[in-house]
Amino acid sequence: MKKIFAITAPLVLLAACAGGPADMKTEADAFLRSYTDTYQMLSYTAAEAEWASNTRIVEGDTTNTYKARMANEALAAFTGGVENIEHARKF
Repeated sequence: MKKIFAITAPLVLLAACAGGPADMKTEADAFLRSYTDTYQMLSYTAAEAEWASNTRIVEGDTTNTYKARMANEALAAFTGGVENIEHARKF
């Protein structure tokens, strides 16, 4: 569900601003660029951490599992963050 919101929210925002004032569109475009850049970075980091956790298995070592959990939590915190939700409501 979070991934669906993370992918569709920016698209909905862009569509909603298509007919609005120029300032609102410019602000929405800036938000979408920033959101997309951050989302891609966090998503990539989480995917790499998951890959390492599932392919580099060392008995007794929980480092990869911890890194994967932290990366996934960072992604979830970003996509469900108050600031992003407030921007979505604004646009």
